[in-house]
Amino acid sequence: MTSEHMRGASRRERVHEQAGQASIMLVVMLSLFLLAVLAFAVDYTNIWFQRQQTQTAADAACLAGIMDVYQVDSGVGLPSMNFAQGAAGNCNAFSNGGPSMCWYASKNGFNGYSGGTANVSWSFPSSVAGVITPPSTSVPFPFMQVSVTLPVKTYFSTLLTAQQTQQVGANATCGVTQIMEGAPIMILHPTMSGALAFSGNAVLAIVGGPPRSIVVNSSSATAALCGSSGVIDTTLGGPNLTGADVGTYGGPHAAPGPATGCTGSNHNTTLPPGFNGGSTGHWVWPATPIADPYAALGPPTSVRSITPITTTSGMRALHNIDGCPDTSARGCAEFGPGYYPNGIVPGAGNIIQGNDVVTFLPGVYYLNGDLQLAGTNTIRLAKPCADSQGNVGSSFCSTQTKTGGPSGAEWHWQQTDGVMFYFVGTGAPSIHGASGTGVYPRVDKVPANELTCDGSAPPSYLGLAVALDESVLVSQCTAKGTYYDAGGDTNDSVGTIRGLMMFMDHADTSSPSLAGGGTLAYTGTFYFHSGSYATVFNITGGSTNGTLLWGNVVTDQMQLTGNGALTMALNPSATTPMLKVSLLQ
Repeated sequence: MTSEHMRGASRRERVHEQAGQASIMLVVMLSLFLLAVLAFAVDYTNIWFQRQQTQTAADAACLAGIMDVYQVDSGVGLPSMNFAQGAAGNCNAFSNGGPSMCWYASKNGFNGYSGGTANVSWSFPSSVAGVITPPSTSVPFPFMQVSVTLPVKTYFSTLLTAQQTQQVGANATCGVTQIMEGAPIMILHPTMSGALAFSGNAVLAIVGGPPRSIVVNSSSATAALCGSSGVIDTTLGGPNLTGADVGTYGGPHAAPGPATGCTGSNHNTTLPPGFNGGSTGHWVWPATPIADPYAALGPPTSVRSITPITTTSGMRALHNIDGCPDTSARGCAEFGPGYYPNGIVPGAGNIIQGNDVVTFLPGVYYLNGDLQLAGTNTIRLAKPCADSQGNVGSSFCSTQTKTGGPSGAEWHWQQTDGVMFYFVGTGAPSIHGASGTGVYPRVDKVPANELTCDGSAPPSYLGLAVALDESVLVSQCTAKGTYYDAGGDTNDSVGTIRGLMMFMDHADTSSPSLAGGGTLAYTGTFYFHSGSYATVFNITGGSTNGTLLWGNVVTDQMQLTGNGALTMALNPSATTPMLKVSLLQ
């Protein structure tokens, strides 16, 4: 073999040896890379998991804190929130008796109390993008943001970052928002035993409405008191007419029977005596309290300066004048909207007599006194006249036609018309259904479609006749479910939602009453709330079972007595401004 051949063979051997070494190095490098990726995957998988846990803790803590805010602003007396609304803070200064934000964070694995490794803090932003801020009079600080941060131990990533921990954090923003919703009967007293009480043979029947038809905010263990014979019947309640719930916040959970709580000791599994919830209704406790939906609603201040066109004594209107339905020679006792310094009380300087039909022109009534209508009176809404060109409320309609209509006048009904009574001082409504003796035979009937804003027939489940011969009264058709007037006291306007019919000033502690001595059909909302929660709405059944209130009731306390029945037809549609706790971000 020549020397040249020997040198070539030697070079090939060296190249082969070097190729083997390179393969080993490549395998080692790839192994190290894969180990590093696996190591970092372990670190960052743990960080991702901790971040998810942190977000869960922040969400739970935020909802717990804003629920405390909501309940306090709803009038519920909590033992202690351990934090001040509107003031930012954290959990570091607290032990196990700290705010609910700390407690819920700890229950989700993050010890926000003193000595813990996690940090839990909160603040109250003034607004949240894309969310409408509710009225400050209802909730002064409606939004809360909770932040939870946690140092997470790292292992392999320390080689790159030179840090042994990585900070993991999460924010949650929640709040009390205002939405339009179908509303239950709301009883607002925060602590009273018997805030809802029914006795005798009184029957309160709920038809339609949301899944929960009555909510009692009281924290008392006997928030509802049930007599041995009284009945709350929600068998036709709820959006599907199959039954609706009754909910109380603090109870009851006493043994059933007269003058005790309404349920047994097994929460909602033992039904109270006299409660019939149908196939889908239950008696539920504890049930979340509901805030006063009209807390921010102002009074009709401008109406106080208006003198009624009928004067405060009222005027006589003959049959068909302003829609008077009384065919007799006496006609109707008619009243117009405006200020009544002494209320409207029979025998107190006004023209109301026994067996009168009392009519009210559409508009807002400001009463510094009672509205008293006896069982012999029939109540109707007056129907303003229009001239031959269709001009409603022209001067001759309001003044010259009290004893007869001018030539060419047309008496007609506007579906958007209705009334609202506002009470101040010691004023309250006291209305008894008419007995019908000597009245109904001479009074025209009211088409049932006048109860609706669009003139459509009322729902068949109300069981109404095509035409009604009883007392019939409707509230204004509004856009926001409150009221409106020429003075612009609210930002509401004409719409398709029946608004407030009765509205008591928050300083008025009088007790309104509704008695079904005959038959009544009212459409609208009754709002009876005083700042001291002292208002008691008394509903007394009479000898007949024909009293229908198609709307809603918001009151401090409600008592049902007597032997008659009141049917409450609730609307499941979005008609009432309700406050709700929500996780926003």
